[in-house]
Amino acid sequence: MGQLDIHLAQSVAAERTLQARRLAEHRMEMQERAELAPKHREIVMTRIAARTHTTGLALRLHLIHAPTMR
Repeated sequence: MGQLDIHLAQSVAAERTLQARRLAEHRMEMQERAELAPKHREIVMTRIAARTHTTGLALRLHLIHAPTMR
């Protein structure tokens, strides 16, 4: 019975070690994402602003050069 107890204890310890490693890796990934999020958000907002500006210019040009509807 002693061998079975030792084997069971080793198995439980290995499983807990694996779970702890996975949790640590997950936390590191989440920390990296949190650090990158503001930079990504800034890039996205810059792209949206550029598209909005370009669309606004296109609309103004269209209105300036469009024939008037009378």
